[in-house]
Amino acid sequence: MKMMFILMAIFAFAIGYATIIEDKYDTPAAKILVFNAAWFELLLIVLGVNLIGGIINHKMWKKEKWAQLTFHVAFIFILLGAGITRVSGYEGIMQIKEGEASRLMYSAEPYLQLNFFKVTRSETGDVIGIGQEPVRADRIAMWLSEGTPRQNNFSKEFDLGSETLTLDYNWYVTNKVLDVVEGNGKGHEYILIKFSMDPRDTMYIKSGTTRIKGGIKLSFNDDSFTDALQFSNSDGGEVYLETPYDMTTLDQTVLRKGGSPEDAMDTLIRDTRHRLRPRIVHTLDRLQFWYASHFNDVVMTYRTPSQMEDDQKMGSAFLSLNAKFSGGEQDIVIEGQADRETMMRGFYMKDYLVNIGYGPKLIELPFYVRCDDFRLEKYDGSQQPSSYECDLAILDSSEGEFFGATVFMNHVLDYSGYRFFQSSYSTSDEAMQSGSREPDITVLSVNHDFWGTAVTYLGYILMAIGFIWAIIKRTSRFGVVRKSLIELNSKRAGLIIFGLLSMNSLAQNTPKDENYYAEKLRDLYETDKVFTDFDEAYIKSSERLLVQTHGGRIC
Repeated sequence: MKMMFILMAIFAFAIGYATIIEDKYDTPAAKILVFNAAWFELLLIVLGVNLIGGIINHKMWKKEKWAQLTFHVAFIFILLGAGITRVSGYEGIMQIKEGEASRLMYSAEPYLQLNFFKVTRSETGDVIGIGQEPVRADRIAMWLSEGTPRQNNFSKEFDLGSETLTLDYNWYVTNKVLDVVEGNGKGHEYILIKFSMDPRDTMYIKSGTTRIKGGIKLSFNDDSFTDALQFSNSDGGEVYLETPYDMTTLDQTVLRKGGSPEDAMDTLIRDTRHRLRPRIVHTLDRLQFWYASHFNDVVMTYRTPSQMEDDQKMGSAFLSLNAKFSGGEQDIVIEGQADRETMMRGFYMKDYLVNIGYGPKLIELPFYVRCDDFRLEKYDGSQQPSSYECDLAILDSSEGEFFGATVFMNHVLDYSGYRFFQSSYSTSDEAMQSGSREPDITVLSVNHDFWGTAVTYLGYILMAIGFIWAIIKRTSRFGVVRKSLIELNSKRAGLIIFGLLSMNSLAQNTPKDENYYAEKLRDLYETDKVFTDFDEAYIKSSERLLVQTHGGRIC
């Protein structure tokens, strides 16, 4: 029993410590130092073993101790469910636009992600060919926090046969804004590409490199990939795009001058060179982007956001790594964190091109989820949202099942071990450009943890049964106390009756006139200034008065 008290005290301290860490730093710090730490897992295992030992030592399988047995077994099931969730459960986020279907979700846990592409070099060492598919892909689950620099430190080695890559941790910072400053002859050439109305969703592409966004390669003065969008510049400073795909464009300048969407739209023919201009939105599948700026001689830097930028949550996280390989070594800085789409950047080894990124990984579901409709309700007379919901359809050709359901707050959709929660919403760039600005993208929180959830819920049910059993059982402490109270109350019953009779006798000895209390109330009404006569029509009109709070709610 003493050991259990000690373990529970340590557990309570750990939970409190994690709360303080999360408040001081962030959630990843609490995961790194407490919830994902080996010592915390060991603590939970020892708690479970101690519960089993208590069952054996106190012989709780005896009939008179079944209530205690139920309670102990409940805790064991809850710990077991937590272990199953830790080992096999995962969760993530899906964003689905109205009328579209998707089977991809982003994991809630961040990963260090590497893709290795085989390269072909000429006799002079120039890259003359790159494989279109990676020969190796690594995904390493890894939480990082600016508040835990010592725990962040890591070194990873990747054996590729002909050569070896070693990645060493340098530093990790959060809430920083990527910016450029004049290089004074020591800088590099970059172009800036924007992908949405979100000011954070930008990408600087260095000349001679290729980056990846949404599974699509974007190259600037780098013709290594035949399936990449090829950006290039001329001596005059103009930037051009050559695409291996047909693309549509939307000229925002035409829209701002009052032109129709039909007049603003155009088509880029594949394998032709097009001059880029600002405010021209290019669309390829789900990827939308536009060319923003071109820089000739600049150096990348990281700074703290201004007050306005901080209010708009423009800050991002950056991870610096040192890459060592047979051809040399170089420092690499990648942008990424748990709640942002992973942005890959690349560097060359002798025989490989390595694309590396940090952030959530893509998880493919075994079925499609389609958003048929999204609805946002607002409080009357304000723009404050009161509720939101979406109509989903499950498209599972392997099982031959096609059905729909409405998902909203506290009303989830369960299918094939997955649970879909209505988490949030957003507005697509198309809606923003059309001027409607109404949300048309549903954001779903997805959980895949059937067995962990089932075992944990079984533990909750057993715990409730154990509580009720312990209360109603005659031989339990509650039963003994209840019996003593009944006996005590029966002895006091006579005293209570005697007291009531005595009070009645006193009341009869001080008779009051039947109109005594009515007169007192009338005197109070006539003398108290709180009571004021109002016109009945005025009272009726006040009943229909609407009041708006500072938050915009009508009540």
